[in-house]
Amino acid sequence: MSVRTLQRCMAADGQSVRGLIRSPRLQALHRELCDPRLSEHSIGALAVKRCFTDASYLNHHFHATYGMAPSDVRRRSSRGPRLPRLIRANIAELKSSSQLGQRGSLLLI
Repeated sequence: MSVRTLQRCMAADGQSVRGLIRSPRLQALHRELCDPRLSEHSIGALAVKRCFTDASYLNHHFHATYGMAPSDVRRRSSRGPRLPRLIRANIAELKSSSQLGQRGSLLLI
């Protein structure tokens, strides 16, 4: 099958050949940005590993796919899981109460 025939088939499905190649690379990069074990690697280094050498190209397609920049994904994943609102409120209340130790850590009762 020729490249032109493949391109016509992909266009009929709404996928371009570039999009078909780019999609798994973006997915892999997204997974790596969320992986805390890879947090010491720069976003640029992870992007180059996935063959994204143009930052504006990467940012454009990453944002179009995930609705946020790669740096936002990294920032959100570094926060860790969010506690439910009620638990956060209880922790804040305990911190302000007299149940704090000398160093400000919670005492287990």
